[in-house]
Amino acid sequence: EALSVLDSAEVRFGRDIVFRHLRQQVYLENNEYELALKSALENVEEAPYDPANHISLAEVYVAAGVDSLADVSFNQAITLDGTNPGLWFEYARFLDSKKRFPELLFVYRKLVDLDFHFETKLSLVESVTSKRDFYRKYFLLIEPIIQRMYELYPDNNTVIDYYTTHLLAGNRVDEALVMLKRQIVDNTPTLEQLNRILEIESFTQHTLSVEYDLNRGLELYPTHERFWSYKSWSQASNGDYLGAIKTSKAALKYAESSVARSTLWGNIGDYYYCGDKEGIVFEVWDDGRHGKIVALHDAGEAMTWEEA
Repeated sequence: EALSVLDSAEVRFGRDIVFRHLRQQVYLENNEYELALKSALENVEEAPYDPANHISLAEVYVAAGVDSLADVSFNQAITLDGTNPGLWFEYARFLDSKKRFPELLFVYRKLVDLDFHFETKLSLVESVTSKRDFYRKYFLLIEPIIQRMYELYPDNNTVIDYYTTHLLAGNRVDEALVMLKRQIVDNTPTLEQLNRILEIESFTQHTLSVEYDLNRGLELYPTHERFWSYKSWSQASNGDYLGAIKTSKAALKYAESSVARSTLWGNIGDYYYCGDKEGIVFEVWDDGRHGKIVALHDAGEAMTWEEA
């Protein structure tokens, strides 16, 4: 029936390439590959410089299972109009369906340079980084995609986050830290940015930088429990366990969840222990909002410490 309609349309309006594309689709739906191929080849012969004709021919080869010729047709279309993202996406879908992932990642890298929606480019990055096993296996092939995104959009926070995460995953910690610090040179850092910086500085033991950024965080976000926790860790790392305990207790009033409060109480116990004050037993109530030391065995002079 569909072919009859197309026959009538061609009689009325003449042979048109749109009708021939439709005829080709009908042939494919009916598994009539030879007729579909004949139609596609006629289109290419009539308009060899139209990329759409080569894409249609590639679709026929894909349906017929002739992948090598499909490759040739996809590449011919891209050669004719390499700035058209739609052609690259067609090829990407083919490569993805065949699980030819190294070639797919090469195509994604090409796509990043083309002119189309930024959100779609971000979705490409998300698609190759969201699955851990895939990300690990193709880590080095994914890097050019993320790096180029950063080169094109150096001020976009989401892109920076992807790139710093990638650098950290590759154990390039100092590079990630430099990138994050550069981001806040002329801007007031967000809570998330400072938190990320302090995480890295604490891990790498950049003592002076930790102190500077920690003071900045407490100045900008004085009621955020996380910065008080960082301060207590910094004090403890310098051997000031009493100061770390006092800071952790101060942080309790800013903790917004029972998990955060329990973590702080655990830290207080750790700091007592690290200060050679063993045998600490806490009594905590009101969902972690209040607590005190109820036993301190063999602690010696520990009772002179301010109780929690």
